[in-house]
This record gives sequence, C-alpha cells and structure tokens, in this order.
Amino acid sequence: MRALLTFKAFLLAASLSATLSAAFAFASRPALAAQSGRPGRQPTVRLLSDDVERGKKLLEAGDAEGASKVLRGVVDRDKEDDVAWHYLGVALARADQRNEALKASEKAVGLRSKAFSFEFMNQRKPDGEWSAGDNSRLRARFSAKTSALIESIEAYVALGPEDADLWREWLAALRLYAQAAADPKFETKPFRLADLTTRAVILRKPEPAYTERARRGGISGDVVLRVVLGADGKVGAVSVVKGLGGGLSESAIKAARAIKFTPATVNGESVSQLVVVEYEFYVF
Repeated sequence: MRALLTFKAFLLAASLSATLSAAFAFASRPALAAQSGRPGRQPTVRLLSDDVERGKKLLEAGDAEGASKVLRGVVDRDKEDDVAWHYLGVALARADQRNEALKASEKAVGLRSKAFSFEFMNQRKPDGEWSAGDNSRLRARFSAKTSALIESIEAYVALGPEDADLWREWLAALRLYAQAAADPKFETKPFRLADLTTRAVILRKPEPAYTERARRGGISGDVVLRVVLGADGKVGAVSVVKGLGGGLSESAIKAARAIKFTPATVNGESVSQLVVVEYEFYVF
C-alpha cells in the first residue's frame, strides 16, 4: 500500500492556476464549494431581488429572525444567489444561530470565490485591444468581486471557525489585490493581474506515509486539505476539508507541512496563497 499525492491548484483561488495557480478556492466541509472554484462559464450577474432588499431592510431594522426567514426563502429558490447567502449568514449570526450562520457564510464565500476566480482569469486582452473605457470597467468589476469576497470572508471569520487563522492570511493577500486594482497608474495603462502577480512555485511536495493502522483497517480514499503557503516561505495554517481514519489525515497534514515552495507575489511583494491539496491513499 502507498499514498498517491495529487496537488490541485484551483484558481480563483488561481484556487487561485494557470496564472496564479493555487488558490483562492474555497471548500465547504462536505464538498469542495462551487466545484472547487474552477474558472469556466461566467457566473450569473445578479441584481438584488425585491426579497433580498426586503431581507436587508429587516436586518438593518434589527429584525434578524424576520430577515433570516425572507433570505432563506431566496436561497431555497436560487442556491446560487451569493448576496442572499451572505446576508443570510449575517442574519443567522445576529439571531444566535452560529452553526447555521457558518454554513450560510461558507456558501457565500464559495460562490464569491468562484466569481473572483472568473474575473482573475479573464484579464488577458492583447495590448492592441486595450482602451481606457474597457480598462475602467475591468478594474471596477474586479474590485467589486474582490470586495464582495473580502466582505464574506470577514463575516465568516467573525463567527470563529476552527480555521480562522487560515482565512485571515488569505484576507491579507486579497486586500493587496484590491489595492493593486485601485492604483491610479492603471488609468493610463492596461490592468492585467497576470502582469502584476507570480504564483507560488512548489519546489518539493513529499508523499504522506500509509499508516499501519490504515493498512490493518483496509482504509483507502482521499484526504483534502486547505493549506496556506505563507508569504514568509513557510507553510502556515492547515485545515482538513475531507479526512480519513487510521491516522491518514494526520499523515497528510504532516506531509503538507513539509511542502517547500517559493511564495506568490503581488506587485513584487510576497503574499500568502491559499491552496487545496489532495492526497489519495489506495492499494496497488
């Protein structure tokens, strides 16, 4: 028996990928959120529905339970409405329903990570196609998606999840992206994150050991982790998205902490990067 390592960089979270590689991908507890945030079809552009507006107004008026009921109805009808999920998480938190608030906030972060990923990957017009008007719209759209993701991660972290430190590190990097988009120099030159960033470069990723306990129990499958590749060149927080018994989750975490890499950068400054790492344990 042995362990097979699969390293997955889900952009978004260039989850962050071809340009940034790794990830701003958000994974919910039972499954990787938003199908791991891979870029693909453009996320639906949404205007606030009357019900979402009503839920927000109830929330502002201090009626968290009323807001929760209205917003729950919205997400029951449309499970891809990131705005409704975000405010539902806020409403549930104010109604002292922490566990439900965490689930709603996780969903909001997953959807907004997916939207952020799409914007990140769609900034590659040749210079000959550049125009000041297009550039302004591109920056505004990217800033909006980044701000929305920051807003939802901040709300999630405020709920005190076990992996709060991991998300705080990712927030610091996201704020640098937001600052880059706001730089006045892009009023007269193309704004492309591909020109501003470098992705983390994995130098060494050791395989985890297949434990004797797992061998005796015939345990196989995969362990999925969220890992922060720190700006200081060290592996930071690690959290388990999907685990296995028999000591395999612990073995995977140990292997992840031994990953060697060169940090990602934004505008020449080293930043942390959130990646999803998957280890497959199987018999052959």
